[in-house]
Amino acid sequence: MRYNVILPDQPLHIHIYTTSACRLYITNTRQRKSVRVDRVGPGLTNLATRYRLLGAGDLLIEEQAGWFVVSLPLVQENQLTSPSIS
Repeated sequence: MRYNVILPDQPLHIHIYTTSACRLYITNTRQRKSVRVDRVGPGLTNLATRYRLLGAGDLLIEEQAGWFVVSLPLVQENQLTSPSIS
């Protein structure tokens, strides 16, 4: 993982689950690396922008009690509209 330390004595714990409120949660233990990591690739900002463009709702990104938490709305395929091509 780009931002976290992962060692045999410091394993990264990841939880992925959905809720009855139709949201997907991805959480992992927060174990920051001591060196600065350059941001490369699409990342969460890009994903949040795509959700906004689709009108699919907002991503929630937060840190709480040693965990990094990302939550996004589950979207049904019939809720999405394709952009028209002229």
